[in-house]
Amino acid sequence: MSYLNKEYCITGTEYLFLKPVLEIIIEVACKFNFEFLVIGATARDFLIKYVFESDINIHATRDLDFAILIDDWGKGINKIIEACQSDNLPLPEFIEDFGGLQVTLYKDIYNEPYLKKLGLNSRQMEGIKYLKTNDSITNREYRELTGVKDRTALDDLKKMMSLDLIDKSGDTGRGTYYFLKTRNKPAKPTINPQ
Repeated sequence: MSYLNKEYCITGTEYLFLKPVLEIIIEVACKFNFEFLVIGATARDFLIKYVFESDINIHATRDLDFAILIDDWGKGINKIIEACQSDNLPLPEFIEDFGGLQVTLYKDIYNEPYLKKLGLNSRQMEGIKYLKTNDSITNREYRELTGVKDRTALDDLKKMMSLDLIDKSGDTGRGTYYFLKTRNKPAKPTINPQ
């Protein structure tokens, strides 16, 4: 009896933490066009629970190991880097560890660990968080959001621009607004003088 090429539905609360992780892995695998296998203790536990239909719960760790098929050694890393660059995603991290290679892919460049690694302060991260849910922000809105003076706001916004996180429309003054670099330039916001 073959268990390959068969779909299994993950149920039970002990595996719920794996669902979002698997969804990301599947999305990345589809994007980069590679095949993967769940391996290690998680694979063993899946086999015991879903293939052999045993209720033995021996999952001791909350991790997920998986392996990818490498079709051509020496070109895979370049393919991953090129795909990240073409989609304006952060470059992956490659760490050689005990003879193996660990690759960390970031789905969203606007996540807190990545922004901290770039050296953003809490105000700038608050500005990015605002821009993730709003099309744009003006210098004035940034000052109101973060409670800083005009010069500090301008310095913060310039740093985010120099890191290619945001872009601006307009040169100076009231018509200038900032938006996330990966988004298309939004329509000019309405300015309500107060």
